[in-house]
Amino acid sequence: MQLKWPLEPDGVHDITWFEMTFAFQTYLQSGLIYNAGGQGRFFKPQWASRDDGSVRYGKQVLAFERCVGQLQKLLRIQLVPPRKSNCTTIMVLGANHYRPGLACRPTYPWQQQVTEALHQYFAKLKLDQKLEGPPTIPQVPIQF
Repeated sequence: MQLKWPLEPDGVHDITWFEMTFAFQTYLQSGLIYNAGGQGRFFKPQWASRDDGSVRYGKQVLAFERCVGQLQKLLRIQLVPPRKSNCTTIMVLGANHYRPGLACRPTYPWQQQVTEALHQYFAKLKLDQKLEGPPTIPQVPIQF
């Protein structure tokens, strides 16, 4: 996935891991691997299918964040900008609280479709706070 990062964080436009994960899934048109078990020897990787409502979406987000962190350590390169604990731009999409993420916002493929899908997801979440499934991945052509 081709991300274009700004040269410097502007202090205003950040991005959450929630958004980054969903953008990655939209780009791949796929679910992600997450930990269905515990820690250490109890780790049990499972593949969540696209739009899998049986898996708490936070597990996929956490797995994506950890994967990026591990890749940075193994490759010894900075893949993403510095972390930020309270990203606010997700609230523009309708989220009701801050979420962890990154200090600046990239541009990426299918950005408008991702933004619209997340806006719809948070609108549904406001109407039904027991909603547990992931946002619906928009249909876009796969690009590799």
